[in-house]
Amino acid sequence: MFKLPGLREILGLGEREIISFYGAGGKTSFLLRLAEELSQDNKKVILTTTTKIFSQQKYPQIITCDGDLAREELQRLLVRENVVVLGSSLLPSGKIDGPKPSLISRLHAEGIAPYILIEADGANRRPIKGYAWHEPVIPSFSTIIVPLLGSDALGLPISEEHVHRPELLAHQIGAAEGKTIGLEEFIRSLAFMLARGQKQAPTARAIPVINKTDLLEGGDLASNIAKAFLASPPGDVYRLLFTALAEDFPVHYIWEKPFARPFISCAVLAAGFSKRMGKDKLALDLKGKTILEHTVESARQSGADEIFIVTRPEQEWIGRLFSTSGIRVVNNPYSALGMSTSVQAAISASHPLTQGIIFALGDQPLVDPGAYQALIKSYSEGLDLVTYPHYLGKKGNPQLFDRRTWPLLMKLRGDQGGRGIISQIPDKWICGVEIPYSGVTEDIDTVEEYKRLLGQ
Repeated sequence: MFKLPGLREILGLGEREIISFYGAGGKTSFLLRLAEELSQDNKKVILTTTTKIFSQQKYPQIITCDGDLAREELQRLLVRENVVVLGSSLLPSGKIDGPKPSLISRLHAEGIAPYILIEADGANRRPIKGYAWHEPVIPSFSTIIVPLLGSDALGLPISEEHVHRPELLAHQIGAAEGKTIGLEEFIRSLAFMLARGQKQAPTARAIPVINKTDLLEGGDLASNIAKAFLASPPGDVYRLLFTALAEDFPVHYIWEKPFARPFISCAVLAAGFSKRMGKDKLALDLKGKTILEHTVESARQSGADEIFIVTRPEQEWIGRLFSTSGIRVVNNPYSALGMSTSVQAAISASHPLTQGIIFALGDQPLVDPGAYQALIKSYSEGLDLVTYPHYLGKKGNPQLFDRRTWPLLMKLRGDQGGRGIISQIPDKWICGVEIPYSGVTEDIDTVEEYKRLLGQ
């Protein structure tokens, strides 16, 4: 029915890209995962290297030093295949040697495939590395560069066992061999990688990636890394990603320029059937406006980066009412199956860079904008998995769910909302925010409640 956003959207890929991956701690996994995702979208991909990569038996391979032959074979194979591996020779080690950069440039210019993914160096399976004078080997015509580090390098000594070329890393980040890699050393390494990559491909969009984020405890360390790195990056950073590539939903954190705080969406859930009311309660009048308009107006003052409304197909009046408001209306064709589908429609429709979604209920017109603002402030500081308001000790709505909870939310069924996953989340990652607004605990389900609201 609905799907989670993928790497293609999060990376902001255009119709044609040459992406060079370099560093340590998961770049091959990232490259292969992106190739598979593009393939599932029926996009054509050339997977290659400017150094050496392991043979990829999953995809057909073209191994030749003849550029014209490589071009012909690519054209032939890409008619029926979505991903093809290109190399110049098969080495005794089982690795594939890369083609000349001039051939890669020619293939891109001729449009043989819209996406060319390049592994631009090696790290001998270490989470962090030092760079020889010739590394990485990034084509100057790359449109995106992805320097990648493994967060499991934190706490390790700069030694042969844990670092590829430890003596070079020590020199490049100004540390002694044997020293433990702390946050400062980690940031210096990432900054060095970024600077070297941007020197080789100065017009490329830079998207640094910290992998193995599942090893970080909560969002604090990721936030500290982001703030420390982005305080004075060595060049222009397009966005910063924290990933756990071993997981089905790999991107845990996203920082986007101007990096003030994570991107937050607000979805107003309006697809309920108002069975107890007997009519669409969201269309009822309240001081000259519909109940839904009051709810949306409060959400608009929340400070969220985007606001949209999730509706049923037959609620055409909502589309007409908000047609000139600049607020999107998202149709949920599965609304009859329960609230869970509206939650999932909201996730699927949210901005690709969304870190957290506020789920607001359309029948809560008395929620003060300050309640939204308090949730956003608390969440931006702590990046908890769930942030909710409570008034005089009573839990209320709206509630904010971090993107790391989305795989759980996508498994909900029937009339379960976000509360259906709370039992699966450790208490330490759930944050209640005490606020002075009673509206977070008040909704409208019956005629009596509506009349009481009119009296107020």
